[in-house]
Amino acid sequence: CVLFAYTFDRTQLVNKLLEVKSNGAKVRVGIDCERCNLSTSNFLQKRQLYKLVSGGVEDVTLIRGVPDVREEYRADGHDCSSAGLQGIQHWKTFRLRNYLVVGSANWTTSSRCNVETSVLLCLSEQGLAACRAREEVHCNSGIKAEALEIKASLRSKGITEESFPDLAGSSQVD
Repeated sequence: CVLFAYTFDRTQLVNKLLEVKSNGAKVRVGIDCERCNLSTSNFLQKRQLYKLVSGGVEDVTLIRGVPDVREEYRADGHDCSSAGLQGIQHWKTFRLRNYLVVGSANWTTSSRCNVETSVLLCLSEQGLAACRAREEVHCNSGIKAEALEIKASLRSKGITEESFPDLAGSSQVD
């Protein structure tokens, strides 16, 4: 199964992904690099990312959008003199075999309180091939998440496994 997220912190979703992984399925996760950046203070996402990686999900990728979006703004007639504008990984999808959920909701606790919509698609063989090809492009362009780096980032913010009972004992990594 494949999950792409801009933001995510849903414990139930992470636990299901780990369950699917423990049943022998390949799990792939792509997350926006800036929103879940290991140097930011977004510890709710970091702890879920840590749970995935330390739980054996090997294909967790932090993905960036287009590095410099100024040309897109200029092409649309906007003044874009400020530097630092960059695209994001904004997919909010979940694919299991040939079923694809596409929607506006982030995979977060707060999104359950929003007005959101999602669509479940049954992909044809051609649609599935196109979806897999796009997933490959995005995941191969990102940075693979490492459990030690995530753990160090959490510790630098004063967050330990004891802070979250669901992290305690979740990894053999120190």
